[in-house]
Order: sequence, then structure tokens, then C-alpha cells
Amino acid sequence: GVFRSADLAFALNNQEQNSNASRVRPNVGLCFIDYFRTMEPSATRHTAYIGAIKRLVERNREQCDFSIVILQEGIGQRDDWLLEIFDKQKFQVMHVTSMEEATMLAASVDALVVTRYHLAILGARWRKPVVVIDHERKMGELADELALPSVTLERFLTEDIDLEWFTRPFDPSNTLRRCEKQEHLVDINFAWLDEIALPPTNSTEPVAGPR
Repeated sequence: GVFRSADLAFALNNQEQNSNASRVRPNVGLCFIDYFRTMEPSATRHTAYIGAIKRLVERNREQCDFSIVILQEGIGQRDDWLLEIFDKQKFQVMHVTSMEEATMLAASVDALVVTRYHLAILGARWRKPVVVIDHERKMGELADELALPSVTLERFLTEDIDLEWFTRPFDPSNTLRRCEKQEHLVDINFAWLDEIALPPTNSTEPVAGPR
């Protein structure tokens, strides 16, 4: 479930990633699931959602550049739908389907605004400010656990979001300590794997799991 998949994200060997120091302006990665067409279908709220995302870009475009981050294309809660509302010629588009591409993303962005749980974890492990759009309980809990700036979905739909104000208090050393705590818990959670006695290669005996 959620917690085991979070374990896997914390277990990845993917530590702090430096951004490109030659950039004049910070680059912010945007990753938004198609929430009001896949999770809580509502044409009215979908329109408000589009307006809020456009307002976010407009409010901050004089200070930041933006990239569209795509983890799931054409299926599920798909985040490639942002290409429907933005001119992709004016945005860098980052497709992330492998750890190699994730590492490229880490070098390309200075901050993230996300509705994706695992991308928030990766951003935190990269020591980057991640603004979490809290659309369900696990997102808010993750933001609290890792000391990430967050805003509820309802507030995001109705207010202007000043990214500099949201990310200013971010303390990467605090988030690092909290990530290290989670990594320690991961080690404990997966310790039973080291205790499995693997049978000889020609054995037909099943491998014992945790009891």
C-alpha cells in the first residue's frame, strides 16, 4: 500500500542533487494530476483547477521559469494533461519514467509544486523546496513529516500562491534529518529480507517470508 511504496521511495539511492548553477532564474517543476476528471469528477471544479494553475504561473513568472513534469501519460491520474492548457513551446517538458530521467529532473529544477506523493518524496530527498498541494490525507501528512511547505487544494483553488513566500522558510537541513529518520525506519521495515534463508538453486523448497 501507500506506506510500503513510500518505503521503496525512501530506500532509493538518490541523495542530494545540485541544480544547474548557471541558471539566472530558478526553474520550478509543476506536476499536477488530472484531479477533477479522474478523482472527483466535476466540470466546474476542473475549470477552477485550470484557473488556479494558470494563476500560479502568472503570479510567479517574473521571478521563475517553469517546467512541466510528467510521470504518468495517458493513463490513470495522468499528469500530461497540463500540455492541454499550456503552450509546450514555452515550457520545458520533463518525462520521468526511470531513475536516470529522475536524476536529470533533479538537476533541471530548483523547486517543485506537486500533487504527486512520490515526487514530493524525491524532491525532499534532493533537498529541494517542494510545495505540496494537499488534496488527500497522505499528502498533508507527508508535508508535515518532512517539513515541506504545503497548501490545501481548496486554498489553492481560490488564492494566489506566492512561491517565494511559501518556500522561504524551507530548511533543507531539517528536511534532511527527517528523511534520515524515515530511511532508518525503512531499514527496520525491510530487515526481515536479510533473514531469509535462500534455498540452493536446485531446490524446490519455497522461500520463507516474514511471520
